[in-house]
Amino acid sequence: MIRFLIACFCIFLWLGKETKAQNFTKNIGIKVGLASNWLAPVPEEVVSRGNLLGYQVGIFGRITTPITNFYFQPELYYAQKGGRYTLLGAVEKEARINTIDLGAHLGKRLFMGYGRVQIGVIFSSVASQELMTKTPISTFTTPIENLNGFMMGMQIGIGADLKKFTFDIRYESILTNLVSVDNYFKPRGLQFSVGFKIL
Repeated sequence: MIRFLIACFCIFLWLGKETKAQNFTKNIGIKVGLASNWLAPVPEEVVSRGNLLGYQVGIFGRITTPITNFYFQPELYYAQKGGRYTLLGAVEKEARINTIDLGAHLGKRLFMGYGRVQIGVIFSSVASQELMTKTPISTFTTPIENLNGFMMGMQIGIGADLKKFTFDIRYESILTNLVSVDNYFKPRGLQFSVGFKIL
């Protein structure tokens, strides 16, 4: 699945390169960011929920139309999702899920091209994962049982461009259940990222 996501990103870039309208603006860049992640909804036995600091690092492309300033932006990056929660009996759990993400966004540039709004879909393939459990007497780590290896979600956000730098704030909501046996613990996140246009 990871190879499939990488192949899709390369196809997106190739399509952008082959665009016949020469006055389209085309960019390729790198991006890094941090995210405040949590899991929702949670079952009744969860007495409290906390956020987990995650990160993302990857590459992006952008094709902007002339005059209308609409753009299409594919992205491929490595990210960490997850969250913390506490069960009855003071049992604390921390889920960390590292994924390869393929995003496809549609947006529009505003305010003379300096600002942006965007919405898109995201496809995530799990690269690694762990569940840390902390009880009053011990701490141990186990794999997340029945974890879905492939997830799909959506992102919505705003951004800004300053010369070659890009800045983005996005809300991410994974629509797929984290585990295949119930309807709880879907990854959510608020992301802050900075990019640099190489081309």
